[in-house]
Amino acid sequence: MLIRFDLDLLWKTRNSKSIFHVAVEKRHESMFNLLNEIGSVGDIIINTKIEDTGNILHLAAGLAPKEKLNAVSGAALQMKREILWFKEVEKVVPPAFKQMKNGNEETPYALFARTHEELRTKGEKWMMDTTKYSMVVATLISFVMLTAAKADGLKDSPNLFMVFSVSSAIALFCSLTSLVMFLSILTSRYSYNDFLVCLPVRLMIGVASLFISIAAMTVSFSASYWSDRELPLIFVVSGSFACVPILCVLLKYRLFVDIVRSILFRFRKRRRLL
Repeated sequence: MLIRFDLDLLWKTRNSKSIFHVAVEKRHESMFNLLNEIGSVGDIIINTKIEDTGNILHLAAGLAPKEKLNAVSGAALQMKREILWFKEVEKVVPPAFKQMKNGNEETPYALFARTHEELRTKGEKWMMDTTKYSMVVATLISFVMLTAAKADGLKDSPNLFMVFSVSSAIALFCSLTSLVMFLSILTSRYSYNDFLVCLPVRLMIGVASLFISIAAMTVSFSASYWSDRELPLIFVVSGSFACVPILCVLLKYRLFVDIVRSILFRFRKRRRLL
């Protein structure tokens, strides 16, 4: 609204930075998107060099403010958001700006690597810790399903036997799938590009497979008790414990939602405002 009433605001600077330079530095994507609406003026602003700082891509290479980082849970997902932002700004700068050096003789890529090294290390640790804890659960489920592959007591109940067999097979398959995904994460190089797509997608598949295996194991466990009709009280008491593994799903639900949102996240272009 201010820009519509006073176009001179586009040329106002502080420490050689325009409002759009500050928007890139502070990660205000909605303000940055206004560059698409001011035409050639936006190109002039983007092409403006900043004393000692370099150019607008150098500002995108710096670490985001704490409040922006904390808006995303998990250091690995924060790293992904930072890479996305850097690539988003990279799309609008001239090719020469990508190799331009700042006052410290650093290109934007070198500056990004230096300022995000600590976050990359934290992201690697967060990813490995999450993977190791999940692997323990997946391994236990695989072991339980292998040892309970047969249920002779259910053969008198064909329907229950079918439910038990199918759910056991699903639990075993999904737990093994999650193990493969988690192992691939542990053996990853953890380069910057890995945080963009590879690692989040593998983690999402691993966690989703783990959820399905827990649910299938619960169904399999419950089906094995339905066959015992002579001890209804014991069945009710024992069968109620089948719901305990669901707590793991509830505890990991927020993590799964954050991973999916991070994978699907894109910096969307807003409707025209000017």
